[in-house]
Amino acid sequence: MSEINQDRDDYVSLYDLMEYARTKHNSDRAAARDLLILAGNKSIPLFKQYGGIRPRIEPLTSTSLIKELNTVVKNNDMELPF
Repeated sequence: MSEINQDRDDYVSLYDLMEYARTKHNSDRAAARDLLILAGNKSIPLFKQYGGIRPRIEPLTSTSLIKELNTVVKNNDMELPF
């Protein structure tokens, strides 16, 4: 397995991505539509950041951006319609 770059500046938080999309549109529906167009049916490498005693970034087995966006929406009580 290749080594993962641990520089946090090289990654974009899905939560931050969704918040950014919300600031660029006049509705959550428009922001969600924009992110869904971006996601399409693409498989992209996704990573999870851990804090605590041993902060690290590890790859997720899922490569579905839509699935992971749904997880962020549910965990943060967002109103984005995915």
